[in-house]
Amino acid sequence: MASNSSSEYKIVADKIVSPDEDIVVKVRGAMYKDSIEEPNRYATIGEVGEGGSGVVGPTGPTGATGHTGATGATGLTGPTGATGASSTVAGPTGATGATGATGATGATGATGADSTVPGPTGATGPTGATGPTGATGPTGATGSANTGDITFDGIQIIGAGTASGDGGGYGTMQLVPDGDLTSDQYLIIDPTAPNHIHIRAGGTQDASTADLILGGENTNVLVSDTGDYVDIRTTSVDSNTYIYRFDSAGYLSGPAMGGLFVSGLLNGEGDLWLGSSDNNVILSPGPENSAYLGDASTVNNQIATIGDIVAATEPAATRWSPVFSATGLTFTGTGATYPTYESYYVKFGQIVTFNIAVSMSTVTNFGTGQFKVELPFLAIPSAANHFSAWAWVDPSEPADELNGHIQMVADHPPNSLVLDLHWLKETTATPKPLIESILSQGNPITFTTASKMYINGTYIAQTAP
Repeated sequence: MASNSSSEYKIVADKIVSPDEDIVVKVRGAMYKDSIEEPNRYATIGEVGEGGSGVVGPTGPTGATGHTGATGATGLTGPTGATGASSTVAGPTGATGATGATGATGATGATGADSTVPGPTGATGPTGATGPTGATGPTGATGSANTGDITFDGIQIIGAGTASGDGGGYGTMQLVPDGDLTSDQYLIIDPTAPNHIHIRAGGTQDASTADLILGGENTNVLVSDTGDYVDIRTTSVDSNTYIYRFDSAGYLSGPAMGGLFVSGLLNGEGDLWLGSSDNNVILSPGPENSAYLGDASTVNNQIATIGDIVAATEPAATRWSPVFSATGLTFTGTGATYPTYESYYVKFGQIVTFNIAVSMSTVTNFGTGQFKVELPFLAIPSAANHFSAWAWVDPSEPADELNGHIQMVADHPPNSLVLDLHWLKETTATPKPLIESILSQGNPITFTTASKMYINGTYIAQTAP
């Protein structure tokens, strides 16, 4: 079926055949010959009668149904009728027709809203072959150094060149903070043999004119090639700065007049040496403290100075007041007026030298018993010493008179401080040796408040001080 501009519909066929010789054409309108014009309209017998005139007779009975004729050719498609009401029943889906030729691209429509659902990632296509390197373009103008933040994520920054400090030809990296600087004030990251990596000041290795400082101005570690030293600088809470320096000669110096404050020096693998090539080694403990070899709680571990040794080898005399006694003896002296107040001893180790002076100026009763005094320290247990003694009975008398000087001895039994005083006399036997006799008031002389006695000697004490 086809259509034309005059809305005509045609059935095109060689012939229309009916097996019973009748052809029934059912149309809604009229049928025309050649063109739609009233003179060309076909009329039925009912309209014109047989022969072209006469009244139409009554309709005869319906004849038997004839055989179905062959399907005729498809007639022209009639005009489209009015659209009927929408069906509520979905019809069957017809077969998909052949895809027609692609029409011309229409105008681009407005951009739709962004999708909130990401589409699937397409498969990665194969990597194409690397094209030839193009010619190097002209160098662009130098841009501003302030290019903002640079973020590196999982990549390497690789240096270039052959400027490693050991001459090994390795590449280095330079970090130049200010392009206007022409000095060595920049950093070099420098790999050297065999497996070293250096962070150093710019310029020639070990000859940089800039100091490398790790830290701020007040607290830092400073490496100086020009001075050949390393400083560790600290600043206290009161803003005092302290510098510990390792110099080119291998010396470590610190604050406080070149001293070094440490809590201890320890060599766990051998001897610890304290030495000076051409000066003294000084150990300086704090005030009221001493130096020790070993545990400071052990007195004998204290280090002695020459002054200490001289004091020990030349000990000073010590005054003491040994007990002066006898049966019935009484005196009023105490303290500086005690009868033996002016007595002294010197002790060096276990050697004791003593001098006992007895003044009787405060005696009120000389008693009747043997006069006795005491040693400053016990003698060794095996000793029973005899010491020289004498009495100045009356200082106004000549020494060779009986009331002048008399010779005496003082002795003690083992493990006793008490010295018993004796005077010496001849025996009645022949020959007449000197023997001891108990010294007491009236035997052999009578003492007065002007009388004095002296006992002195040296012995070995039981223990050292």
